Amino acid sequence: MKIHRMDHERRYFPSRAMISEPSSPLGDININFEVIANIVRLTVVDVEGVLCVGGNWLRRAEGMIRRPREIIDGISVVEDGDGYGIRVRVQVAFGVELSRVAYQVQDSVHENLRTMAKVNVTRVDVVIDGISKLPIATVATPEASAKAATT
Repeated sequence: MKIHRMDHERRYFPSRAMISEPSSPLGDININFEVIANIVRLTVVDVEGVLCVGGNWLRRAEGMIRRPREIIDGISVVEDGDGYGIRVRVQVAFGVELSRVAYQVQDSVHENLRTMAKVNVTRVDVVIDGISKLPIATVATPEASAKAATT
């Protein structure tokens, strides 16, 4: 797979970066980096313990000033040797084992990109940008379920 790059004199527009599959008799196949980033985002939000993808408000403000090469808030895709490196920033729930959540994010992203887009993922860097408690209404505990059933 090859990456199409823009002229270095132009500003970076992530939506123009693409992964190209080998040509078939019917034509070329190009996968936009935004599609790859969306696969990553949808994969990561399904990992138990992840509240959201992206940095906290301070990171977003910093990003507007520095203009990082994130395709979607909290996700970047870069060429890395013979494959692609993924960097994802997440907010996690208070009380979860941070390393377990990070490993699950890495495994899930690697597997989904390999099977869905045939992308060679050389690395998945996970940055835990924040931690917060879940709202009480979303926490399902046996006590809360029993109390709700009796009311």
